[in-house]
Amino acid sequence: MVCPTEAIEMDITDKCIGCGLCMMVCPFGSITVHERKAHKCHQCPDRDTPACVIACSKRAIAKVDTEQMKLEKQKQHLNKISGVGKKKRNSTDMIGILTANSRTKKVLQKEV
Repeated sequence: MVCPTEAIEMDITDKCIGCGLCMMVCPFGSITVHERKAHKCHQCPDRDTPACVIACSKRAIAKVDTEQMKLEKQKQHLNKISGVGKKKRNSTDMIGILTANSRTKKVLQKEV
């Protein structure tokens, strides 16, 4: 707890003294100090897309639906373990495996 007045624990209120400690330690950079009061990012609830996402020229920020992201990751994982979307082996793959095995056996027999 870095806030000396504990203003950051609740919503920032009149307790804020504008020291800026919260701004310095915030790992997301979502707190700013303006007119001696700290302001937390509220993700622009009045907009469809937050202003920071629109303003970012490098497209480094995105607003994502975490539930949708979880479902996509689960789907990818299930497809991976079930083999959906894998390319089918052709006979040359099997010949390559057999050839490699026979070469290995020959090398091992020479060493004995």
